[in-house]
Amino acid sequence: MISHNGQTELVLPLFEGLLDTPLWETFLQRLMARTQAQRVRLTITSATESGRPILQRRVVMRRFGSPIDAGDEDAALTVLTSETLRANRVYGLGELCENSSLPSQTGTETLLQNARIGDARLIRISAAPQHSVWITLLHDREAFQAADSALLAALAPAIRVAVQNLFTIEAFKTRMEIAEASLARLGIGQAVLDDHGRTIAADPMWQRQQPLIQDRAGQIAAACAELQGSADGECVIVPGGKLDQPLLLRRHIERGGPLSRSAVAVVSYRLPAGPDISSIEPVIATTFGLSPREAALAAKLAMGHSLADAGKLLGLTIETTRNYSKRIFAKTGSHGQTDLVRRILACLP
Repeated sequence: MISHNGQTELVLPLFEGLLDTPLWETFLQRLMARTQAQRVRLTITSATESGRPILQRRVVMRRFGSPIDAGDEDAALTVLTSETLRANRVYGLGELCENSSLPSQTGTETLLQNARIGDARLIRISAAPQHSVWITLLHDREAFQAADSALLAALAPAIRVAVQNLFTIEAFKTRMEIAEASLARLGIGQAVLDDHGRTIAADPMWQRQQPLIQDRAGQIAAACAELQGSADGECVIVPGGKLDQPLLLRRHIERGGPLSRSAVAVVSYRLPAGPDISSIEPVIATTFGLSPREAALAAKLAMGHSLADAGKLLGLTIETTRNYSKRIFAKTGSHGQTDLVRRILACLP
């Protein structure tokens, strides 16, 4: 068991450290101070990466003296450790030497001397089916006690959960970055609003442009209030604004979390971004069954251009532009340009 002081000193920084830069800095520094280790290493390995670490942190006591090459430590620990070590069991240096992959005891001793390892405590924690977390305490002389081994064993469940959380967070961050990059290439920025039209969260594109800075005479708040009692999928268009682009507000789907409960609407805008806008034309064409020229005109209309200006940009006569627009409205089921904008924005990724 870990005492209340231990929970405050070590377990809380372990979970708070998921946001540290460098990762887990406070936890590792405090673990080093608590055990009087001179060096602490945290390594995460994957069975699919042929033993190559996918994360490695090493902290060294400031007053340790002459620096030790991390490569010497790596060489020593490589021959002392393997995936055959039992998970969640604390090993001392003597047991690790018995596990050495070198046939000669002299060879192992030489590696330990080069790395200035006189004592060690190590635990391998199974964090997922294919991932292992290694915590290693090192000292240049015999220094560790039974209490240090007990502490590592007691920390193992918390370390396992923290590492699992790390992988979950990294997966969500990766998915978010992919989605945000795709939207940015399309010129789209998005934010989540509460029932008063205040921003709860926003992507980088939205944060750079700040499209809600100008007062809209309560239009955003009114749109959020309108959506609050609406069904999922309902949309409201707020025209114009700072970016001279319409804003699309759609009902936020509540997912049960505290942030989700206060969120009412997802608001989106799209900036005309030159060549990047053409990337939405295949999406529009596929979604509504438009020809390439019809999709190009629909994209221009969705960008806020008038019918005449959109036709000129595409080199169309006014008569051809009108004929295309009639087919676009019919195929998309739109009643005018504002309705077309709403339908096109709603269909984009």
